[in-house]
Amino acid sequence: MSAYFYSWERTDSVAANSETSYLKGYQNLSLEVAKDKWSLNTSLLTQEDMVASTGDGFDYSFYNLYVKGSNLWKVLDMKIGRQYVYAGVGNGMVDGLYLKYKGGMNKQYQLSVFGGALTPGNYDFQSYSDFNNNFIFGSAFNYYGDQGLTASLSYFLQRKQYAPYTAPRINTSYITIDEEIVTDSKYKQLIGLNFSYTGKQKYTLFGKAYYDLYIDKFYQTELNFSYPYKNFRISADYTYRTAQLTYNTTFWTMAQYWPLSHYQEIEGSVDYYLKNGINLFATISDVIYIDDNGLKYQAGFKKADYGLYYVGYSGYSGVSNGFTGYVYHTFIPSELSANLTLNYSNYYIGNYSVTHENQFSCLLGLTYRPITTLSIDAQGQFITNEIYSIDSRFLIGLNYRLFSKF
Repeated sequence: MSAYFYSWERTDSVAANSETSYLKGYQNLSLEVAKDKWSLNTSLLTQEDMVASTGDGFDYSFYNLYVKGSNLWKVLDMKIGRQYVYAGVGNGMVDGLYLKYKGGMNKQYQLSVFGGALTPGNYDFQSYSDFNNNFIFGSAFNYYGDQGLTASLSYFLQRKQYAPYTAPRINTSYITIDEEIVTDSKYKQLIGLNFSYTGKQKYTLFGKAYYDLYIDKFYQTELNFSYPYKNFRISADYTYRTAQLTYNTTFWTMAQYWPLSHYQEIEGSVDYYLKNGINLFATISDVIYIDDNGLKYQAGFKKADYGLYYVGYSGYSGVSNGFTGYVYHTFIPSELSANLTLNYSNYYIGNYSVTHENQFSCLLGLTYRPITTLSIDAQGQFITNEIYSIDSRFLIGLNYRLFSKF
């Protein structure tokens, strides 16, 4: 169980004397009750406005509420209830059933099937729409080879119908009338292929390709290769993406008259690992648009408890130069620790502005754990830029971990 209190204050850069203070409370409860092969899993968030209103006052959201059966008859996993599904190209919240069959001597062949009603947007149990036009169905076949090869082929179908609306239309007599517009429930229909391979020399190869059956084109492909040599690791990555527009939305309708844009990104990086655990790294990538391109480059060093790096942009993305540094320090082992992150950037936004802007942000956190099951976290955030002369926020939280065999 966690309880957080989040406070922030804003001072507008334009309007004089426009300071506003806010305070919100959050409670997060995760509960798992298990016996033998069965378990009940829940995840609940409640929130309320305490100073200055930002929403509806008190609200709650159930993110998980499902019963799980593990390794039933030594071949089947099952979940029933509200859950988030990851299955290759298909992922999303569903109130329904998930089944995974595991076959082969080493369970290397796995077939997953899932389906159910769309989870309401406010995560309650009352706002369901018509099931026939608002549901999810999908499946995935996974192969886990013993030679470093894994691969999956997946399918995903989602139906979602928007509420009817009225709009002015001209009839056959050239008279403007209000007509009710009812769209069908086509939303997403996708297929995907994922694979990865790890060679004996510890090099890795990863790839994926996702195809949209409604738009009739690939909307994402990726290929990555990584090779270690002594203290070095060299990586190369290629990505292709186009806008993934859900069927029958306004943007999809516009795309029938204006072709969808896409971009490609080519990235190369080098890492060098020192004996003291420090990682020196440098990365450069080129984002290629139809008529232009933008470069991104970064370099620095990092370790588990401290690091400093530079990030720069140029070209179509605008010009930006920024530095980020962080430090994590333990004052009392397993009891008191702190972290500090500083960021500074200087930028201007391409052709839209030639004026250089400055931004500075600071984050300071503190964790105190008086006993193993209780921790108190505090975090302060500060930012100043052209929009807000001052934007400061403060968060404090209590985390209590309970484990008991009944």
